[in-house]
Amino acid sequence: EQVARLLGEIDREAAQVGGSMRKLERVVKKYNDLAVACMEGSSLDQSLECLVKAEGLLDEKKGEGEERVEDTADSTQRLVIDRLLSITYNNLGCLYRRMAEPEKALEYLKKALAIEQASNDPKVNELASTHLNLSASYSVLHKDVEALRHGERAILLLQGQLWPGMSFKDGME
Repeated sequence: EQVARLLGEIDREAAQVGGSMRKLERVVKKYNDLAVACMEGSSLDQSLECLVKAEGLLDEKKGEGEERVEDTADSTQRLVIDRLLSITYNNLGCLYRRMAEPEKALEYLKKALAIEQASNDPKVNELASTHLNLSASYSVLHKDVEALRHGERAILLLQGQLWPGMSFKDGME
């Protein structure tokens, strides 16, 4: 099967990441891209396999960084790792929602949101996307107030990006 072949190729590439951040970033993005394609094709088990591998690589790399004293290079690496973790957690959240496990979806989406909110350089589209995914997961659980709150936050974030300089802060508290 084509997915198994692609996964094997990414696995071989992952085994050669070593200390290269560029290789790590490329491999994690490939795992995430394949996971999303598998989700769209309803191959949820294969999607989970890809995302777990991406998360494992990132956790391993993040652990290595915590053992060193922070310098500018480490700080840049941390930003890249956090951004990739956020994307991976977001995809895991979407996957678990599709697998009818909304509580587990929320667990990962909250992790993604925490990383994005702590970032010195938050990406508005990613933050809005995470809020929309949280909204969908809360909605499945019939937690309508939380679902609405996250949906509104996504709208406000995107409005602020589309119309900079205008205040859309109402409701953000």
